[in-house]
Amino acid sequence: MRSASIFHRFSSASYAPYGSIQSSYTLSNGHPVYFYTHGPEKADTTFFLLHGAPGSHKDFKYLAPLLVRENVNVVAFDLPGNGATGPYPAGGIENLNADNINRVATEVIDNLESKRTFILGHSCGGHTAIEVASKIKKRVDGLALLNTMGLRPHQAIRPFPMMNFSARQLQKPGPIRELVAKANHYYFVSLGQFPRRTPVDVLAFGLQRFGSANFVNTKSFVQDLNERKVPTFIALAHDDVIVEKEVILELGQVLPPGIRKEYEIGGHNLQKTQAEDIAENLIKWSSV
Repeated sequence: MRSASIFHRFSSASYAPYGSIQSSYTLSNGHPVYFYTHGPEKADTTFFLLHGAPGSHKDFKYLAPLLVRENVNVVAFDLPGNGATGPYPAGGIENLNADNINRVATEVIDNLESKRTFILGHSCGGHTAIEVASKIKKRVDGLALLNTMGLRPHQAIRPFPMMNFSARQLQKPGPIRELVAKANHYYFVSLGQFPRRTPVDVLAFGLQRFGSANFVNTKSFVQDLNERKVPTFIALAHDDVIVEKEVILELGQVLPPGIRKEYEIGGHNLQKTQAEDIAENLIKWSSV
């Protein structure tokens, strides 16, 4: 495993550094969505990487280079309200929510070239990945989920009605939004998942996304994926303080069968802490 990892680091190093090649796709509403490519320009297999809330393409800086092969490349997104992509592709602050962000991701991925298509989502990006895999017109060769949201609210966003109420307050510019945004910033910094220097709006946009998670729609997308028998890959960490393992295991039981990986340690960001093992297993899984 170690020698293979060293070889693949060398292989990835033959391309421009991860995060240095930025591209964009202009939506039908006229707004651009930014993404970053890594690996060969033309590849037989493409992994589309969808970050959580908040997040950016930088969330995959450890995993993405390890996925690159002569015939494998990656496309990592800055979804609306994150990184280089502003909230306007999803309709601006007033309309920034999970449904609209997921629609944006679906439109972009459906219009980017790929031969074999694998959709990977981390955390809240898991919901996005599930919807994209269900709704895009092109064939989906696999769905991969890392410490994903499930079919019911996980521990970090309960009680969910309060999160949903707060998310709706953030859609209304003014003093109430500012107050809710600051309280949200304090809460998530206190969890130890984000540094204090994280901009208030970055975490506010994250709340607008996960606080509007559509669990009813996600169940229907899961049913569709079962009917289409889309192969799945799910990885979780037992020590994740954001999403407890039970939520992910429940989702794994109702998704189409596939690879299931459980790590005793790794925290919420498995794409960093277990990058080498996950990359090797993703490549094996996607090569079948």
